Amino acid sequence: MLVRVATERGDGEAALSLYQRLAALHPSASTWPLKRVQLLNWLGQLDLSLSEAEQLLERWPHDPMVRVFLRNYGLTDSLPLSIGASKPQNLAHDPDEAERRELQILLDRSPAERTLARPVINADPGRDVIIADAAPSSTAVLIFTGAGDSLAMPLPVFDRYLTPLNLTPIYLRDFHRLRYMAGIRSLGETYQATIDGLRRLLRQRGVSRLYTFGNCAGGFAAIRYGVELGAERILAFDAPTHCPEEALTRLDQGQNFIRRRLLSLYPGEMTDLKPFLAARHSETRIDIFYQNEDRLKRLQAERLGDVPGIQLHPQPGLRNNHLLRKIALLNDDFCQWLADLMPVEAV
Repeated sequence: MLVRVATERGDGEAALSLYQRLAALHPSASTWPLKRVQLLNWLGQLDLSLSEAEQLLERWPHDPMVRVFLRNYGLTDSLPLSIGASKPQNLAHDPDEAERRELQILLDRSPAERTLARPVINADPGRDVIIADAAPSSTAVLIFTGAGDSLAMPLPVFDRYLTPLNLTPIYLRDFHRLRYMAGIRSLGETYQATIDGLRRLLRQRGVSRLYTFGNCAGGFAAIRYGVELGAERILAFDAPTHCPEEALTRLDQGQNFIRRRLLSLYPGEMTDLKPFLAARHSETRIDIFYQNEDRLKRLQAERLGDVPGIQLHPQPGLRNNHLLRKIALLNDDFCQWLADLMPVEAV
């Protein structure tokens, strides 16, 4: 009860301490250490989050929820899907096995190893800027990851689908966990310094044609940074578009905690894309894909429905936190789907 109250109030330090006490009271349960790792991640304390996550995986290597959580938060991106897999018990009720099967399907459908035009990225969890080792190209895509440093699938899985395309993918992570409002640490100490850093990076690489692409919190950044940098097209998936002052839902502690943290640091108008886009008079085409059956995701997307340049793409029948993965699974040729979106040609 106390930890729920602390989380609802946005008191991260109190919640961390309470999770530690719960872990001591229930040493055989992975739930409380897992919640603590999640909260450390929300607070941007990534070194400690990663360290405790590694301890979790070592102590409970076959726990399905530990595996699912670590994979979705990008903490096992560099590991094969088989490492630490759940022991085969009742697979119909094993979330880890169900998820691994989905990712295995995506891997099996992706370009074969012998056909790759370039190496797949190394998703080092300690790096917030990862540039694919592609042939020099005047076209680049800035890919803003979500709060879990992934794209509803591990970055190396997604990157395989970009290997045939004539562009340079640049993957970006927000270690502050503030929807990139505080910038990207290795590029600048502030939002504006990060914009300047990205401009320098693109100029150095001779980029004249730019796309931005973002998932969840990264979708918010893809829109904001894409407009600032003059992107030709912006693609956002389940992107939050504003930060309402009222609680989104009493059942979603995570979203409420993040909302309170954002509002404590930035005024509401800074976390609202509608006045931002109105002030910039941008003509960039912005495509927003969202889960139509998820009321909160739909309301976030529809907030921008009357803004010039916005194209809304409701996805019927999908209601989960992995929209981009589900879209990939529903497309027989996800690589071509991505190429048509940006659009670019194969190498």
